[in-house]
Amino acid sequence: MTIKEKLQILISIENDIDLNNITFKKTNVWPFIRSCISDYNFKVVETKQVAQLNIKGKILDFFIQKKKELDHLKYAWANYQRISESAVISEKIKDRTDIVFLAKNIERSITSNGSTISKFADSFKSIVSPEYSVDIFEYNSVDEDSSASDPTVHSLESVIHKARFLSRLAIFVRITPFFNKNAFTEFKEILCLTVPSVSSKLSYVEERLYTLFHLKNEFEKILMKKRPKLVVLTCFYGDVSFAIILACKKLKIKTVELQHGQQGTYHRMYTHWPNIPVDGYEMIPDYFWMWGEESLERINKWVSKTNTHKAFVGGNPWLAYFLKELKSDIDENDIITKWEKRVLISLQVTFIPEFILKAIQNSPNICWMIRLHPRAMHEKQKLQDNLNNAGYTNVDFEYANSFNIYELFSFIDIQITFWSSVAYEALSFDVNTIIVHENGKEAMRNYIDKGIFQYAEDKERLLELITNSEKYFNKEEKKYIETDPTNIKSKVKEIIENKL
Repeated sequence: MTIKEKLQILISIENDIDLNNITFKKTNVWPFIRSCISDYNFKVVETKQVAQLNIKGKILDFFIQKKKELDHLKYAWANYQRISESAVISEKIKDRTDIVFLAKNIERSITSNGSTISKFADSFKSIVSPEYSVDIFEYNSVDEDSSASDPTVHSLESVIHKARFLSRLAIFVRITPFFNKNAFTEFKEILCLTVPSVSSKLSYVEERLYTLFHLKNEFEKILMKKRPKLVVLTCFYGDVSFAIILACKKLKIKTVELQHGQQGTYHRMYTHWPNIPVDGYEMIPDYFWMWGEESLERINKWVSKTNTHKAFVGGNPWLAYFLKELKSDIDENDIITKWEKRVLISLQVTFIPEFILKAIQNSPNICWMIRLHPRAMHEKQKLQDNLNNAGYTNVDFEYANSFNIYELFSFIDIQITFWSSVAYEALSFDVNTIIVHENGKEAMRNYIDKGIFQYAEDKERLLELITNSEKYFNKEEKKYIETDPTNIKSKVKEIIENKL
């Protein structure tokens, strides 16, 4: 199923039911549920007829369910206890700050001057400082104290584990669900017909909501101490992001989502909200910070219909920071530079299509640099071993995955990707990109039609585009990504001073 077909299902659901009645604790949670529907990939599952239970069966089923909930509660408590009480973030925070930046620990992956930096948060912080103080809240970290040396960086692990424990406790002692029952029953019936794989997991969706709202309560306590003027995040539709946005709405703190990737024509969270209320959604940020005019135009098709959400062009702080502050550590004498051509394959998944493998076999003079998505790095050795065992001698994994992608752009000849935003980022380094997946073809149709990107789905076309790239690629007339640090600073000031 293509991304366009998936989006059409979401649109049909929005048109078939009054989503304003889908509430949880008196909050419209459709943005969260919409993200969950997308997470489950629209897999069709076989629906089974459930036998009606008699009184004895219902009682037995109740105790089985409670036993399962108790096990979850014990597990959540054990995880919470594992985190040192001295590391609880609400007890560590003392000083106020102008801006809080919510970031994933996985983004702390760039090495500069002997230290590791968070590409979105630290670049933003570097540009707006010293005019504004910035504290970074990190989550999904392995170690609570991984950033303890910097007093402005705080791990959220203890807070998240506490919220999970409290949510499991609430679920264990509850009598009825917090959903608006009548509206949710109708909604579930529609899901059973359109996306059965999701309807079968609605109890898990509800569990996530319990955690999300307990996390919102914890964020309220933290933000009341920090009293920021602005909270910045890079992806609004994660559970932690939803929670901090709700907390900010309660405390009247402005929220802005900093664009972190391309938001294609059929992106399920950034496009096609046909029935968004005029007053918007509490779970969606106040502002959307866009890389350039094309991104702005796409998101304004629905944001502009509200009086609570607004989009603007602020540029890409990470790219602006790299172009000004950082240089590539790749030496021009390195062996990787000796190949006739260097092709970077920027993967979103952990498999390589057969026609690309055939192209690699038929081009011994080309070095194919295979870069895995940060979330898939655990698959690197397996993929590398498979290609080595199959006799591929002109592939590289070490350089491709040891340097940040902007450093790689400084010396590769061409890039291949499925649908990643790195296609747009590469343009700032005059690197052309070939799209090799139908989702990318749909999402980036505008740039493909203009000849700025090219599309290939067979070996012959791919090798022709690589060998004779100068014949096929056009330059972009207007930049997709703005990189002016001055504009970045001015936009932050406008938001904080209510002038945007």
